[in-house]
Amino acid sequence: MAIGICASFGLLAAYAVASEPIAYIASMTYGIIFLYLLIPAVIILFIGAAVAASLNKVKYAAALFVSCMVLPVFFLGGLQGMRALGWARYEAPGVNDMRPIGSELENRIVFAFEKTATQKDIHRFDEDVLRKKIPQPNGVLLEFADGVCNFSYPQMSPITIVDVPFCADATEEEKDTIREQIVSSPLIYTAFEDIDTGQVRKLK
Repeated sequence: MAIGICASFGLLAAYAVASEPIAYIASMTYGIIFLYLLIPAVIILFIGAAVAASLNKVKYAAALFVSCMVLPVFFLGGLQGMRALGWARYEAPGVNDMRPIGSELENRIVFAFEKTATQKDIHRFDEDVLRKKIPQPNGVLLEFADGVCNFSYPQMSPITIVDVPFCADATEEEKDTIREQIVSSPLIYTAFEDIDTGQVRKLK
């Protein structure tokens, strides 16, 4: 019975790791299970086997000793088997690829400020166009403008370039509002829109 319980526990622990879709969390789960569950359980089983042997309980001692080996074998072997069968979710293609924030968004505006634009101009543009002001009891809260999920400054010198991805659920009206404010601003030197194919075209 002890052997069956250890085998089941090992497989369940392996499944807990394999079912995690994020590799980093799967690795943490593996470490926690191995260090704080597997090793202590093996030590307890080994001590139990030693005690049973000292009391001449050969049957129990043998079962507990075998369980010491069954538990890690079923955990490690079960995990390797699940990986071989393609059941390890954290190994799914593309799931854990490193990519910039917003890179999964197909539509975006990339624009460059005029060289004459000052940091004060850029800061004001940031607040007036890329963000919206929401009155609060104790002041004003700045959030991304409607349709904008985030933005970044991949280049600050010699000219400032801004990458603005649209939210996946942004409406065409929201996109048009942001486009118009960008291309009509005298602070903007040039602007491009990233279309679905990844090609870039200059906005008219």
